[in-house]
Amino acid sequence: MQYVEDLLQETQGNLNKSKAGTLDNFIMVNTPEFSSLEDLTTAYYAQANKADRGFMNAGFDYEKDFLVHFTQPVDQFYR
Repeated sequence: MQYVEDLLQETQGNLNKSKAGTLDNFIMVNTPEFSSLEDLTTAYYAQANKADRGFMNAGFDYEKDFLVHFTQPVDQFYR
């Protein structure tokens, strides 16, 4: 939480300025779209060739190592 607290406060401030609601509401509204993106990414990965999977794995590893530790583990999704 210490790593993302400033970012969350900035995001909440931006939402307030644009009269777009609260951060909780933003997350709730966008959760179905994220789930859809997760399904599409999984389907693409299953059909991708070896080179494309290599590029995707590099991106996934970056996300896991540098971004995901702020929220939750996603090993079951990426591998």
